[in-house]
Order: sequence, then C-alpha cells, then structure tokens
Amino acid sequence: MFLEAGAREVVVASKEFSRELVELANRDERIRLVEVVLPGMEEEFGELVDRADLVVIASSSKEANKIAVEIASRKGKLVNNATSAREGNTIVPFRSSFFNGEIHVAVTSLGRSGVAARRVLEKIEKCIKQDRELETLARVMARLKDYLKENIESPKQRLPIYFEIEKDPLFTKLVSEGREEEAYERGLEIIRRLSASRY
Repeated sequence: MFLEAGAREVVVASKEFSRELVELANRDERIRLVEVVLPGMEEEFGELVDRADLVVIASSSKEANKIAVEIASRKGKLVNNATSAREGNTIVPFRSSFFNGEIHVAVTSLGRSGVAARRVLEKIEKCIKQDRELETLARVMARLKDYLKENIESPKQRLPIYFEIEKDPLFTKLVSEGREEEAYERGLEIIRRLSASRY
C-alpha cells in the first residue's frame, strides 16, 4: 500500500521475516528487510527511524512495540501503532477506490475492531458499486472540474459554479439516468453561461 502511494522505500525491521515477504523483497528493490531485535538493538532501530517518514508498529511483542513507539515518538515521527491505535498519532485505515479512482473511501475503528471496520468498508463498496448515478456524477464532475481549472484560474470563482451545476434540474436528471456525455455538455453550458455573465 505504501509503495502504491509513492513511497521510495519501505523498510521492514523485524527479528524474522515470512517467506512471502522475503520473496517480495527479492522482486522489488524498494523493499528492504533489516533484522532488528527489541529490546537490545534500540540504537540500530533508532537509525532506521531517523530516515523514516512514517513508522508502523505491528509486531506480536508488547515490549518491542512499546520500545518502538517510544523511540519513534521521541524523534517526532508519524507513528501508526497497528496493535494499539491510541498509542500512535497516525491512523492507516482500510481503504478502497471506485470509478477508476474518482472516489476514495477510508474506514477505521481506531484500532478497536479491524474486523468490523473491514466489514463496514465491504458494505460501502457494495452499495457504491451498484449506484450508477454516483458513478456518472463522479465522472462528469471530474471532467468539468478539469475544464474549469483550465479556463478559470481562481478557485474562489470556480467554487460557486460547481454548486450551480449540481443544483441544475436538467443536469441532475441526466446524471440520475446515467447519461454521462449529455450531463457533461449540460455542465459546459452552465459554465459558459455563468462565465459570460460573471467574468
């Protein structure tokens, strides 16, 4: 997930590594495995933390997790404690995206119940994936936003136009019927009319 988000390197520090993780690291040079045992190798772990932007704590050892959180927090790092969310300062939620990345959804239980959070996300996914109107709206508004950004520089001037498009009855009808191209053309009509009268 971190690599997909653009991380240049993901370092996994542990006293042992699964076969799957070793194979993954062998295939991708952006993954580095470093053997670290806590307690005992605090200095080595601290050096890894110095180069990190985000530290994720996820071991099965309470003692190791506590030491790792203390070191990372003392160094002012973003800390996600996957074993106890309240002992970190950053949440890594369950996430999903829809409509070719136009909409993203994230769900967390703040560490209370990953099972429940994942189930909530599954229900949201099921609901959203079946909604043709939402898909059409997401696609059309993304295209209209691109057009507006190319033609109107000021975000303050663009913002009221989005609301005018959204409340237009014909635009709403076309979107609800899944008529993407016609909805896009209607949005362009509204933009051009408002641009001519205001700017």
